[in-house]
Amino acid sequence: MLFVSNASGPGILPYGAVAFGDGQVEVNVSTQFGLRAGLKAALETGAALDFGLSFPLLPTDLGFPLGIDAGFIWGMDDFYIAPRLVWLGFQSNTTLFPSSSGFGYQAHLGYGGDLFIGELGLMGSFATGELLFIISGGVRF
Repeated sequence: MLFVSNASGPGILPYGAVAFGDGQVEVNVSTQFGLRAGLKAALETGAALDFGLSFPLLPTDLGFPLGIDAGFIWGMDDFYIAPRLVWLGFQSNTTLFPSSSGFGYQAHLGYGGDLFIGELGLMGSFATGELLFIISGGVRF
């Protein structure tokens, strides 16, 4: 995944995911900065709800971040739109990084073919107005 931030410039994050399901319900696990466990439930053909819980790979002595997200996926053929609401929280035991929480959003336009998946997206914060532009792609196997 390639992301571009107004404040820090571009960056690259590796991403890995695995999913299991029957077409109606899917359980997925992915990793990037940490682990995300998700559940996707089909509403009808081409539409689904998606929920997730994210936490770091290893908690640090500075604190413990946690993310909860809920989204809607609507697709037609191999293309889809995926808006999502995200709550991020950080529980800290130090005054250097105080505990905080807040809501953010994501919106992705994607292509999901048999061998390749690609996305263009935005990720933002309601509190700070910070906005990330995201370009991601992957190979399915």
